[in-house]
Amino acid sequence: MKKNGYINYYDPGFIATIRLCCVALFNVRFAIQLLFLLSFFCFSNFSLAKKTFILNYSQFDHYVDNFNKMEDEPIVQAIPISDFRNWMRENIPLFETPDKTIEEIFYFRWWTLRKHIKETPQGYVITEFLVNRSYADKYNLISSALGHHIYEARWLHNQQYLNDDINIWYRGNNGKPLNKLRFYSSWNIDAIYNRYLVNQDLSFLKDYLPDLIKDYQAWELEKRFPNGLFWQFDVRDAMEETISGGRKENNPRPSINGYMYGNAKALAKIGRLIGDDGIKDFYNKKADTLKTLVQQELWNPSSSFFEVRKHAGDTLAQVMEEIGFIPWYFNLPDSKYNVALEKTDESRTL
Repeated sequence: MKKNGYINYYDPGFIATIRLCCVALFNVRFAIQLLFLLSFFCFSNFSLAKKTFILNYSQFDHYVDNFNKMEDEPIVQAIPISDFRNWMRENIPLFETPDKTIEEIFYFRWWTLRKHIKETPQGYVITEFLVNRSYADKYNLISSALGHHIYEARWLHNQQYLNDDINIWYRGNNGKPLNKLRFYSSWNIDAIYNRYLVNQDLSFLKDYLPDLIKDYQAWELEKRFPNGLFWQFDVRDAMEETISGGRKENNPRPSINGYMYGNAKALAKIGRLIGDDGIKDFYNKKADTLKTLVQQELWNPSSSFFEVRKHAGDTLAQVMEEIGFIPWYFNLPDSKYNVALEKTDESRTL
């Protein structure tokens, strides 16, 4: 590994839109992992049939030049524009494609990410906004995009960025989590497990397992109805106002229930990794229960889609929103529910 890293582009609602559309077409997690693994493969030195296939950073310097000229830099954090070229060379996997628009976006995401790496007295963090927000935790941290930060920054060569960021979120309050760790819905546990799939740092995973279990238990205490479904306010899903609810409506939503299913499966997989069958079986059962509830209670057979269930009145919202795709991100639905994915066909009129 080499050095440093972090993440950005944070209207989480916008990110969720892109993310969910991708999910509908494929197992996006597998596709993204394959993409980056291929990028690392190309980044390595190897030879086939007397021809060497090596991507060189100099091939992509023109993106650096263009990005660096795009805007002024009124707020400078840990990695200023002037350092981006070297930071990129030390941190990111390389990627090349015939579609140069996709290629440019790939490098722009890294350029944007480094803007949000912030050095604090406790270590590095990744911010959502450059400007200070009144509703943020200390260091201007906001938890709504933390899962995105972990998923994307896991590909950076320098592990310190995410090590510090996760440590501050989970232990940065005198050994306890920051006060607003659960201010927004999250799939942090799932993201931390998927980071392990990249860096294979099992010791880190084992060290933080007690923190992750406490996090899951706190979600159950704070946001789970007696019937087993999780609820959330629209705005705490980082989606502001939605047609299916409101800022003060505590509704069971496909979003948070998808996240918590993913978190439970991640804890079960961590239990398997460390040889703890108790943890593995316990959280697999929780995931199975939640899967059954989501498919029974949030599936609308009339629209063939996962919808918000209105807590007041115990009825489905009767509206289709992009959050209805979130369960697929975590491979929750059985195959018979894949009829919903047909709604991503651009040739069809819904």
